[in-house]
Amino acid sequence: NSSTLTTPTGYVSGVKLIVGGTLTIDATSKIDVDGKGYPAYYYSGPDYSYNTRGGCHGGNRAGTSSNCTYGRYERARYSGSGGYYNGAGGGFIHIQTPNLVLNGQLRANAGVTNSTYEIAGGGIHLEVGTLSGTGSLQAKGGGTYHNAGGGGRISVYARDRSLFTGSLSAATGANGYAGGAGTIYFKSPTETYGHLQVDNGGRVAPGGSTPIRQVGRHTILSSSLI
Repeated sequence: NSSTLTTPTGYVSGVKLIVGGTLTIDATSKIDVDGKGYPAYYYSGPDYSYNTRGGCHGGNRAGTSSNCTYGRYERARYSGSGGYYNGAGGGFIHIQTPNLVLNGQLRANAGVTNSTYEIAGGGIHLEVGTLSGTGSLQAKGGGTYHNAGGGGRISVYARDRSLFTGSLSAATGANGYAGGAGTIYFKSPTETYGHLQVDNGGRVAPGGSTPIRQVGRHTILSSSLI
């Protein structure tokens, strides 16, 4: 209870847990890699380059018209890029277990401190048999003013997630100009194609802020401003 698992700052490989039985994260506990991704001053994923994709990951940072995203929506794999000043990107969490009971938090958000902007959310990837609980998965971008960073990526591969009533978010930051939403992807072993969700938490970013390289032919079930 009341436990936190994290990584050192800049350890972009993140947390990887392979559990043979049931993994339970209670409501007072969390895996927290907020701000543990690529360092501040625009160090960028996925290759630790400098000033190439700063503030970007699943969505573009605010203020850019070019595609600076990286990775694929089908499989979250990377930490988020750092922003300007003190803001490091969100880290990475990978969990593989037959049963995940999540009542706490999985956090891979941008590391927002004073005087930061354009920080990208990190990544969360789950490979589970069943996912249940009331907890949350977060890979949100951030910034305290001016331009917000892009959201990260979340991918959930689960045979059964019907008992999970919690929340997922890979939106841009809440302050400053909105960056692009990140991606959230669900897939079960019985599906040929999964389900892609792009949700910017009610914030409106410019068109094209969440580039999707390829999705094939699917049915759009609902839409809103993203």
